[in-house]
Amino acid sequence: MPQVTIVPTGESFAADPGEPVLTAALRAGLNLPHSCKGGHCASCRARLLAGATTYPTRELPAGITPDEAAERFVLLCQAQAITDITIETREMRPAPQVEVKSLPSRIDRMERLADDVMAVFLKLPAVEDLHYRAGQYIDFILSGGRRRSFSLSSAPADGKMLEVHVRRASSSGFTGQLFDTMRAGNLLRVEGPLGQFWFRGDSPRHAVMIGGGTGYAPLRAMLRQLLAVGDRRPLTLYWGARTTADLYEHNWLVNVEAIRPAFAYRPVLSGSLAEVSPWAGRSGLVHEAALADLGADLSSTMSTRAGRRRWWRRSAIRSSSADCRARSCSSTRSTMRPIRWRRCGRQTAPDGRDVLLLRRPWHCREFRKARRKYVPVGSRATSMSRDGLPELSATPRPPQSARSERCVGCRLSSPQAHAR
Repeated sequence: MPQVTIVPTGESFAADPGEPVLTAALRAGLNLPHSCKGGHCASCRARLLAGATTYPTRELPAGITPDEAAERFVLLCQAQAITDITIETREMRPAPQVEVKSLPSRIDRMERLADDVMAVFLKLPAVEDLHYRAGQYIDFILSGGRRRSFSLSSAPADGKMLEVHVRRASSSGFTGQLFDTMRAGNLLRVEGPLGQFWFRGDSPRHAVMIGGGTGYAPLRAMLRQLLAVGDRRPLTLYWGARTTADLYEHNWLVNVEAIRPAFAYRPVLSGSLAEVSPWAGRSGLVHEAALADLGADLSSTMSTRAGRRRWWRRSAIRSSSADCRARSCSSTRSTMRPIRWRRCGRQTAPDGRDVLLLRRPWHCREFRKARRKYVPVGSRATSMSRDGLPELSATPRPPQSARSERCVGCRLSSPQAHAR
């Protein structure tokens, strides 16, 4: 039976043959970072320091690239240990006063919020209490061990009834069945609360919430909880959607803005504006609107972001403070991969210095100009500094001739192609 050792904590546990490393860790009581458990979100990404692993299909999951696999990164939810292995990752601490439970639930009622969004209200057994933090999520446990994760849009102050906002993603999957065949009274098994995404109220700083689509749901829970406890901190909510119909709680938020001091609601539409009722508000991408409003003031704010991971990959906004990331952006569901910079080649700076051209891998195509950073040759970008620039270490880099001329970020054949 392979043994798995975690660095830097030094904890170890046994994994059965053919068992995913993440499953073995959870069985051993270790809460490693994870979310979808299907190899798509990459929340469970870890570095393999020693030993060998394999995947069930012998092919790489969708959430990891060949370049990352070559650097010995693995997805723990899919990787199976062949030998004793050592992995580098971190253990997630559960929310205070929260116990993860697996409980039966009954659909109390369902309300259509938009054409493709349904509010589902779940009633738990009378003898069971589910204590959670606003912003966390639950898993629906389906047949065959499949799971579907949805953020709780209700706040603990709302009572025992749980509410989730479900967007229809398919006609035959779980969401399709929920829209077409499920009715009030149907039984569903849920597990939760899960995730590290909840509001940290220990800082009095101006809080900024940014969500897209049904990513508004956990932000709604946070807002309702803050209203219930009488929190008066400055708060700004940016909600991005395609059309006005997707802003399904627009009127309620407008009313909250009118009655609560220091709360600002900023809806942003990214879809076509050719509607029956012309949109007089802001248009474009919600993260660009937030960046335009806040600019350099991000270091004095707490940012909380929710939405589709693919959408946040395109986002040009990043928390400019390490403290901000530690306090408010530790979600296992919507957090991005660690920000890493890739070397794409050398160029000559306007002042004549020989510099390295660095890019973020997933921004090569969409944000070529915005994502460029120039650093002196011989330095290495190891992390993000407080002002959003890469921290530099004195570790020498290998000569360019000794490295591949192929850009691992955007797959262009040579660094010179970036200039085009």
